[in-house]
Amino acid sequence: MWQQKICGALSSRRIVFGSNRKGIFNLYWKLSSSAGADELLLESDLPNAPEDWSSDGRFLLFRSGGPQTGNDLWILPVAGDKKPFPFLKTPFDEHEGQFSPDGKWIAYQSNESGRFEIYVRPFPGPGGKWPISTGGGTNAVWSRARRDEATIAMGHSGEFHRTGRLDNP
Repeated sequence: MWQQKICGALSSRRIVFGSNRKGIFNLYWKLSSSAGADELLLESDLPNAPEDWSSDGRFLLFRSGGPQTGNDLWILPVAGDKKPFPFLKTPFDEHEGQFSPDGKWIAYQSNESGRFEIYVRPFPGPGGKWPISTGGGTNAVWSRARRDEATIAMGHSGEFHRTGRLDNP
């Protein structure tokens, strides 16, 4: 059995992770204290991996891969009916999504231009996308230094080399 990316809740009460214990990567969660058993959070016919939590802890951003659309970004409300809905589903690969600190934006990487670039879109929408990188970009990370400032760092090969500010696109 393989387990993949772990995504910790901001409240530090739960962690979410993907595990293929049922043959395909599904999403599970567990108390961060390790008490109790793992709970199946989302079961699907497609592989899933957690990406990020919204700052209020109400939504989980996750990646789901399919044969026709590649990797897409989905949202799972973690209360109520827990019914996932697509945030971004295209013929391209979108992944490494991150909520902005205020929860109003999601930054992600996509290869829709022919190479990976960083884009942002409003959450929960509607709205268009804004390119952040122009010469290739991966692994967007929002600055959490100030809640009133949206700064994105991105890098190639693990090096963060560019920072941009998002001012009301």
